Amino acid sequence: MTARSTRDHLIDVGLDLMHRHGFNATGLTGILRAADVPKGSFYHFFGSKEEFAAAALERYAAQKAEHSASVLSDATTSPLKRRSTISAIW
Repeated sequence: MTARSTRDHLIDVGLDLMHRHGFNATGLTGILRAADVPKGSFYHFFGSKEEFAAAALERYAAQKAEHSASVLSDATTSPLKRRSTISAIW
């Protein structure tokens, strides 16, 4: 894995775990185990769990914004249906 992909992989895995279990219930050990990444690699990219969570939150917001833009620009779906779809994901 390259440095960029290792960082992205950690964020993807951690975001999934935090989404399922919550921030407080998601420990660094669980993230590292699920990502199959050594602890040193985590601290190479992030200074703390909180810094990691901020990066994961940025990723989450970007994904939701991208999905929202896709839904809202779909002219084949009625505006009311697009609105309810957006409301359901946020």
